[in-house]
Amino acid sequence: MQNIKGKLRLQGGAGAWTDGLDQGAETPRLTLALAARLLIDLRAAVQRSDESAELAPYPYAELAACASWYIAIDSDYDPLTMPPVKRFSGISVYQGDNGETMVSIELPELDSPALRSAVKKLKELPLKGELGGLNAEGRTAFVLEFPIVLKNRVYIPDGSGGETPDPSDPEYSTTAQVKAYISEQLETAMGALELPEGLPGAQGPPPTLREVGLTLTQGGDPSASFDLVSEGVYDLLLSIPAPQDGQTPAPIAPQISIGLIQAGPQAAASLSPAPGQPGAYILDLTLPRGADGSGVYPAGQWSAETVYSLNAAVRHNHAWWRSLTDDNLGNEPPASRQDTAYWEVIVKDGLSADPLIVNFNSTDDPADLHWHLYLQSSDRFYRFSIDG
Repeated sequence: MQNIKGKLRLQGGAGAWTDGLDQGAETPRLTLALAARLLIDLRAAVQRSDESAELAPYPYAELAACASWYIAIDSDYDPLTMPPVKRFSGISVYQGDNGETMVSIELPELDSPALRSAVKKLKELPLKGELGGLNAEGRTAFVLEFPIVLKNRVYIPDGSGGETPDPSDPEYSTTAQVKAYISEQLETAMGALELPEGLPGAQGPPPTLREVGLTLTQGGDPSASFDLVSEGVYDLLLSIPAPQDGQTPAPIAPQISIGLIQAGPQAAASLSPAPGQPGAYILDLTLPRGADGSGVYPAGQWSAETVYSLNAAVRHNHAWWRSLTDDNLGNEPPASRQDTAYWEVIVKDGLSADPLIVNFNSTDDPADLHWHLYLQSSDRFYRFSIDG
């Protein structure tokens, strides 16, 4: 891979090639159908010191705050002409031995029918390069625009070049960074739910994401779903419609941002278009999390040979009962609800459900005065009254 080096002065989001002393320098030239690496020594528009006319390194902290990167190269700003050539991997930011702020970019192979048509018999074609950094939320946190030149070639051996990614190829619209981004958001969201792992039989362990799969469809609606691989392990499957001719191309990845994440009894996902952002989508997720240990979990028909744990719920003598102790063995749920040494009744069978009342609250404090009949968005707890 050929290394192409240059110093770039950044001011106001625009880059100008420089010799490092605030003097202009020749624009780097990329060769058609050549795999190349662009090494940029990024400089600020101020001198390094009073004693030196050399430009100071651009502040490294601004770049280090980005979670992922992309490079886009195009001949103009018209989305309906030659589509931009993009890459979302092979980009790294680091500090050199003398404190330089360095950007290493493995460039996409600049070869496609559209590019060859644009170059035709020209010796060189001026292009526009854009380096962008995204934060953990998938929002653009850094953008650098700079000029670049594409050189024509006298001869291109068969198989020498590559093709601009086909819109039918998922890599055209997403990268491995999308999986890493979604995985990171899932981990953060599960922690934010503040629900520890549940008891056996409650709702299962918190989910683990194994793979993110993406397919592009010709038309149709975007969709998302979880595929259960094994206990607590899921694949997240995404499907989005490919941009059609004449449409505004999809924005730079990650195009998928995380929307609502909530707890629920089953894993579920939905993907919907982001308002006012063609080609961008919002992913909403429901994550199954176990109960917090204070709720009951079903343990089937009561048996004298079974050891029941605290909060085990068993069916016995026309009622459901909750175990009040751990190591609850051989203690039959009592005939009277007043006997609460080992069990308390949850609900008993009856001919009418009229006395049964459900109350909701945002707290599980039984003495709280705000228990109410109708479910509200802030409610996390409920309780039954079987005697009105």
